[in-house]
Amino acid sequence: MYSKLAILAVIGMMITPVAVVAANKKLSTQEACDKPSLGLRVVEGYYADIDNDGTADDVYGRVVIDLMCGNRFRFDYKVTLTLPSGFSVSDYLSINTRLKTLVIETVFYNYALESGDYIISAEGLLSTGGLSYTYADIIFDPPGGITGTGSISSTVSY
Repeated sequence: MYSKLAILAVIGMMITPVAVVAANKKLSTQEACDKPSLGLRVVEGYYADIDNDGTADDVYGRVVIDLMCGNRFRFDYKVTLTLPSGFSVSDYLSINTRLKTLVIETVFYNYALESGDYIISAEGLLSTGGLSYTYADIIFDPPGGITGTGSISSTVSY
């Protein structure tokens, strides 16, 4: 049989109030996010003689990609150079990363062929956590007037 003292101790524990402490915790950016996202910024675009062929006919573009609210990201990336005439060339990359920031440098060799406004645009389609699309561009005006064909090279760094 239970002793009266033991029964009273159990009953006393059941009705003893317990202090509850609520912490005021500031959520970090990672905790405040509801789904993964991708941000693009075209931070630089200019022409130069990058291939050292004696003609400043190469176009350079630098894009910064910020990835938020996730541990692994899968996305498709497209960078496009559009000449004043409307002619455009693009490079495509499919990226799978755990990094939070990427820098993609692209050189469009021998494409500064016309005078007028050039546009470097970047597009990203994030497939992590559902589809999400983003776009950014930069406009600049190199002198031109030469003819030729070109090639593209993209380099990813962090």
